[in-house]
Amino acid sequence: MKIFVELLQEQVKQWKGAKYPWIKTETVSILRYIQLKNYLRKPQIEALETYIYLKEVLWNPTLSQAYQQIITDPKILLKSLWVSQEEMMEIAFLTEQERIQKIAWLLQQELEEDDYSNQVYALTMGTGKTVLMTTFMLYEAVLSFYYPEDDLFAKNFLVFAPDTTIIESLKEIKDFDTSLVIPPEYW
Repeated sequence: MKIFVELLQEQVKQWKGAKYPWIKTETVSILRYIQLKNYLRKPQIEALETYIYLKEVLWNPTLSQAYQQIITDPKILLKSLWVSQEEMMEIAFLTEQERIQKIAWLLQQELEEDDYSNQVYALTMGTGKTVLMTTFMLYEAVLSFYYPEDDLFAKNFLVFAPDTTIIESLKEIKDFDTSLVIPPEYW
């Protein structure tokens, strides 16, 4: 997983350096506005950029598809999956088609076709999870409005709170100042 994350971060960094190609103009506008407003912290911006990169550049792949798109060297991909030396040798002698099928099977076994967008992550208090989640939802709402037929963008949102202490914090979503992350032309 570490190799995957490092390569993904590098790809996102290069994509950002190229001024966000291959995404919707509204998304570029939102990202530039967020940089201009300077409201979100650097890790929040990096998380949003990564989310958008996976969604719009890589077309919202499953986790195993993302692995294959990001780790293009089969040897590195196999190492990231903790494949034994013996198994690597066996795979090395397969035909190209057999190797592709074997790697896809190993990815499925390792990642169980997880959908990263449906995973839950626990972050410590004070990291800005609610603000980031709100920003994700606002981005999705804007793009869904401009591209209503595009299934890439969410049409609805459902937020679960594990207990009543979290509910108070989630009320921040309802009262969030949209102008902090969304350009005025999209309000």
